[in-house]
Amino acid sequence: MVTKKMRIPKKGDRVAVTGRMGSYVVFLVDESLKVADLKQLGGDERLATIRWDTLAFLDEEVAR
Repeated sequence: MVTKKMRIPKKGDRVAVTGRMGSYVVFLVDESLKVADLKQLGGDERLATIRWDTLAFLDEEVAR
């Protein structure tokens, strides 16, 4: 069985979240819980304790 290595988000990463519209930037990372807090780009919405496995890194999407 092949397991995909999960990318650890860093402050400032641009991401999308599974099941949500819009783009977000990571502003806080909790490595012990494997979650991140996000702020919407161009908006006021903030999301807290978002699991890493629900994030899609936008720089990877552009590279495809």
